[in-house]
Amino acid sequence: MYGNVMEWTESTALSLSPDNELVPDPYERFMTGGAWDALARGEGMKNPAVWGTGPNYTIPDLGFRCAKSAAP
Repeated sequence: MYGNVMEWTESTALSLSPDNELVPDPYERFMTGGAWDALARGEGMKNPAVWGTGPNYTIPDLGFRCAKSAAP
């Protein structure tokens, strides 16, 4: 589903520690879906992108989706 922006998720990326263990990286999040220009950049939905957090990592086609749980 390609929309107006990719969705920034709460899922953290994993990094390899010096001890060769996978640890969550609190500064990088997965992005899912595709923005309107994804096909022009050669990006597909099979490979989720990873992008850092904070003001240094802003891009015009990244956003978030407001959602509410269906459970009461």
